[in-house]
Amino acid sequence: MTRRFLLLALFVACTADPLPQPPAFDSSRVMLIEDADGTELRGSPGAVREFSGSLRVSVPEMSANAVGDVAGDGSFSVSVDGAMRDQLHYVELIERTDDVFVGAVVGDEGTSVVLGDPGPDGDRDGSPDAIDCAPSDETLRGQRCTFDGCNGLDDDGDGFVDEDCGTCRSAADCSPAEACVDGLCSATCVNDADCGAGQRCVAGSCTL
Repeated sequence: MTRRFLLLALFVACTADPLPQPPAFDSSRVMLIEDADGTELRGSPGAVREFSGSLRVSVPEMSANAVGDVAGDGSFSVSVDGAMRDQLHYVELIERTDDVFVGAVVGDEGTSVVLGDPGPDGDRDGSPDAIDCAPSDETLRGQRCTFDGCNGLDDDGDGFVDEDCGTCRSAADCSPAEACVDGLCSATCVNDADCGAGQRCVAGSCTL
């Protein structure tokens, strides 16, 4: 009976759906080209794997960055104005609610690149201090310090518009007629009559 159970467990384990793989960045498939305007970081097919979205290249030494799309085959091309090949280029994959740092590269022989030292990560959130908008706050990394509210604009420059709309960190993230309650913008009120159908006025905010 025990042997049959073990065989069944082994069969289930072998046929279960595999866990999703994290995004991967292959610097051996990347070129760094410099011209009079700056640099172009170009990835050939397979340079980025298990990811679909945008990619940000930052050169802190020049206080410059640029964003481009990652194609379905993992290739990309991002140009950074004013940058040079001997400067570190930090690469982040931009997800809807997060920026994922995948490596820092610098020019090598010809147009090839090598991985460089990205420097310290003081809050250990995976985003080096050089490109971390909040280097002492582990809850914020990359360029996620800018709140992308309900204004029809891409406030944080990540390629998504208003992805934080409806959520909040403080009342400043909401409209004048709203308050920030448990991370959500809620209409302010004096009594239940000020709220919508099915809502009640609790502590000055409309809640379900």
